[in-house]
Amino acid sequence: MKNEVRKILAWGVLGITIIFTIYSAFKMFNTGSQEEIIYWFVLVLLMVAIVNGPIKIVFILLMPDIIKK
Repeated sequence: MKNEVRKILAWGVLGITIIFTIYSAFKMFNTGSQEEIIYWFVLVLLMVAIVNGPIKIVFILLMPDIIKK
């Protein structure tokens, strides 16, 4: 049960951060600098790492199929 709640939380946070990041990135491409875009990308990676654990983020980036177990 605890694992399922954590998984739902992880995907919820991931979804919100992805949507927010895409929105922020579009705004920054029009107005901001490249450093700000990199900063947002690193921030999202950190959030995903905190939710999922540092090892899972590598799997998410390299091979998304492994997580669908």
